[in-house]
Amino acid sequence: MSYGVDVYAIDLDLIRRVFEDAELAREHGVLAIVDWLRPALAEGGDPERDEALDLERFQQICEALGTPLGNASVSPAPLELFERVDAALPRALRDAGLSFSALIEGGAPVALPPSPDFPSVGHLEASVVRAAAEILGDDALECEGDDDVDGVFSDLEDWIHFAAGKGWGLIGYHQ
Repeated sequence: MSYGVDVYAIDLDLIRRVFEDAELAREHGVLAIVDWLRPALAEGGDPERDEALDLERFQQICEALGTPLGNASVSPAPLELFERVDAALPRALRDAGLSFSALIEGGAPVALPPSPDFPSVGHLEASVVRAAAEILGDDALECEGDDDVDGVFSDLEDWIHFAAGKGWGLIGYHQ
């Protein structure tokens, strides 16, 4: 089965601050969404909440505060492709914290409970993105013999360089 991935370059510090500062959330036009999500972020959460809907609302904040990035290589894409991408990443990038599975399944950068099944969200901190950009330099990632992984590598490089250039992190949604 194939699903899609949406990726945003975003200032993760800003996204965290809008949950702490109502005036900042208002300035960025996300106060209503932040207020709607606040019970999900509370200690213990709310067992009656629809976590998938919470993730959809959180994605709306990402759309408002971040930059959507090209995703042709991962929309649609089978789940096993992402496993192949992680396996093919050079060790130096993995050691720096780069992981495709972390990007799409590692959890939100705020204490939003994960959806028990689907969709999922993940993120890469700006420090990981910056380290990956330094390791990559101008070199291209390649996976000999696997054009699908090469396509994801091409997008991943673009995402990393764009976000690193702004000092931002990445948030990914697998849906």
